[in-house]
Amino acid sequence: MHVLVSMARAKKAVPSAHGEKKTQYQFMLTPSASQLLDQLAEAAGITRSECVERLIRTADFLKVKEFDLKEADASE
Repeated sequence: MHVLVSMARAKKAVPSAHGEKKTQYQFMLTPSASQLLDQLAEAAGITRSECVERLIRTADFLKVKEFDLKEADASE
């Protein structure tokens, strides 16, 4: 028996919102990072894709460079 589950999606991003057409890419996340991405996108009312786009475009890359995985793991 097959079960089809339909989930409501957040409104789609406007393709020209950033001045260029989006292209599909694949990347891997830990389950906890994926859950955080879901929560961020849902709270903002946007798709996961648009959430990643906005996070990248507004990122503080000095913080990304200095991010210490040992400190992050210890705080969880």
